[in-house]
Amino acid sequence: LHILHERYMNRMKYENRHPVHMSARQDRFEDFKDYVECARKEGTVGTVIKICADDFSYRTDEELLQKIDCGTTTISGVVLDVEKKQVVETRTIPNGSFLPKRKDWERMQDVSVIFKKARVLVDELLDCCPDCASIGLTGQMHGIVYLNAEGRSVSPLYTWQDGRGNICDDKTGKSLLKEIEEKCQYKAASGYGLITHLYNEKHHLVPIEANTFCTIMDYLGMCLTKRTHPLVHVSNAASFGFFDVQKKCFETDWLNKIRMDTIRLPEICEDMEVLGMYKDIPVTVAIGDNQASF
Repeated sequence: LHILHERYMNRMKYENRHPVHMSARQDRFEDFKDYVECARKEGTVGTVIKICADDFSYRTDEELLQKIDCGTTTISGVVLDVEKKQVVETRTIPNGSFLPKRKDWERMQDVSVIFKKARVLVDELLDCCPDCASIGLTGQMHGIVYLNAEGRSVSPLYTWQDGRGNICDDKTGKSLLKEIEEKCQYKAASGYGLITHLYNEKHHLVPIEANTFCTIMDYLGMCLTKRTHPLVHVSNAASFGFFDVQKKCFETDWLNKIRMDTIRLPEICEDMEVLGMYKDIPVTVAIGDNQASF
């Protein structure tokens, strides 16, 4: 009852109720406690609590949801009141993690910088709204981060802007995209995660410790929940390329035809699954920023 009362009063403060109004509600709550005690003796306490909670307009803060967007230029966060369809709090900070380019076509970002900034944002929003029911993630699609067997990053983030798929080979005079189109009749774009990986594999640029890969938003979810392997939503998996959106699986036959190595493709899911907990709050699987916009 003490917890019920405390959360009830916090809810009143959240709705900016006048202190006098709150005092009046406090008096009614005392009556409520007496009523519950009588019901306890009669064995109907569960029903009474539910009815009285509704009568007092009691609601937990479970309709508050936190969402984080790991964008290319900024990292943003928002707390939403789903029931009221209102924005409670927002934050936006510069991403600022681009690495110096060794080649004109490179577009890579520092994974550790992105994670540290995103975690600060998550914590700031939790300080403001500690009773969020869940933390949702989204961010820039297509790009990949290589992970080792323990689930830690062993590479920079190769972003969706990376142009290595368009580079012509000195021997063949053809770009990787052109080779793939001729072999598989498949059209892709430079910056797609599997195009980046195939180029890196061909030019011996894949880190020796690399076991699998994921998007930067997937990696944020892994770090927050201490997961050791990625779980990638189909909206993000499709952005890597070589993905059958009807069957919702990677097109491994085409990848085998191109002779991709045995790096493990990430596990995928279709539903909004829970990755784990961060400060006792569920963190859900990341979805693509295009899908999140709807």
